[in-house]
Amino acid sequence: MKKVLIISSQVAGAMVLMLAVWGMIQWSGNPTLSDYASSQDSLKAVFVQQTIDGSYQLIRNHEPFSIQGACGNNHLAELAHAGANTIRCYKLEDLESVLEEAKKYNLAVIAGIPLPKSDHIDWYKDPANTDSVYQQIKQIVTKWKDHPSLLIWNVGNELFFPSRPSFQPFYEFYNKVLAIIDSVDGTHPLSTTLVNFDKKSISNLELKVPDIDILAFNTFGGVIGFSEKLSSFEWMWDGPFIVMEWGFNGYWESERTLWDAPLESPSWKKAEHLLERFDAEIPVNSSRCLGNLMFYWGSKHERTPTWFGFMIDDSLETELTDVARTIWGTQPTGIFPELDYMLLNEKVGNQSIVVTPGSSITSTLAFKKSPKQPIISRWKVYHEDWYSLQLDQAFDEQPILSSQAIEDSTVFTFKAPQEQGPYRVYVECQTSPGYTTTANVPFYVLANES
Repeated sequence: MKKVLIISSQVAGAMVLMLAVWGMIQWSGNPTLSDYASSQDSLKAVFVQQTIDGSYQLIRNHEPFSIQGACGNNHLAELAHAGANTIRCYKLEDLESVLEEAKKYNLAVIAGIPLPKSDHIDWYKDPANTDSVYQQIKQIVTKWKDHPSLLIWNVGNELFFPSRPSFQPFYEFYNKVLAIIDSVDGTHPLSTTLVNFDKKSISNLELKVPDIDILAFNTFGGVIGFSEKLSSFEWMWDGPFIVMEWGFNGYWESERTLWDAPLESPSWKKAEHLLERFDAEIPVNSSRCLGNLMFYWGSKHERTPTWFGFMIDDSLETELTDVARTIWGTQPTGIFPELDYMLLNEKVGNQSIVVTPGSSITSTLAFKKSPKQPIISRWKVYHEDWYSLQLDQAFDEQPILSSQAIEDSTVFTFKAPQEQGPYRVYVECQTSPGYTTTANVPFYVLANES
């Protein structure tokens, strides 16, 4: 991986003295004559700097910049108002709108460049595929390299970097992509994002990918013990990093029903977990950490319509947005219903609720204390995506809506669908406009054998 500019901490940020830097070191190993820095590094729009005391800083517009923000592609005005300074964009087709909107609100943008998974070896062996991507990336980088909001090019999301010789076509492609970006731009750092703390991928990046400046990590339940994992592997890699996605546990880490449906916590519980995890596990004080981004700003359908999104239908805020404000140092604004849990036929979700077609189902809400204001509840019943459920895929398509209702009540009675299979009942509760608490319970419709 790339070498990093080293300067005295007493002169960090001073452009004149930056040009008098004494050298560079590799992320592992001792400096050699070839490691001494060019003055060009300190003139880049964004670069990583390592001070003599060993800490790393991201330098943007000649000043230290610590990433605090979220992942997404909209609601950037609200993001900036909440106290964030960075948005992570995943798709090249979203990049123009995100960069232009970010400019209005003085937000930095981490631009994602998606690539096929590394095990798609046949794809990487076909020049018709690779040459097309080289050209596309070159055009994108050429177009946006001078945009004032651009912070980092993130090349590949959740790729694996294997050691087997059969993956050589992937490494040749990946290193050429980095070389193209560097030759066209050369003024913004390059990162890539791993799933959790993957020692094998980190080792192979060290050995086989010389042009990555920053490692990034997507980690949810795996963030527990993250700092200890970093420390224990410093002998191999001790470079700068970003916690690129983090949050409460994902659906793949949750308790499940007998038919393998993941159990989702109410939004207030997810918010509570988010704050606890930030305080206990996110290594914000690490001298190697360049910042962190929460997942996900806005609404997002992944496994369920409410699992990750901090908002509902891109307009209604949940408790998660208030926790984000707290973490980013601004004032929480919402007054939310104090929902405790949802029952379905007087059972909770981990009891694997099974009903018969057309039977009467009653969903009841339990609150921590009696609401002082009327509760407006929107109820929805969805058919679970059975195919994706079995493959454990993160499907993005909205599930089929079976029924819905809006009632000023804490009880909802409905008829079970006639079609056999897995379903889920959702509720969105409001006590004041815009501030919403969510909960859901899965159930299974099973026809009696006659």
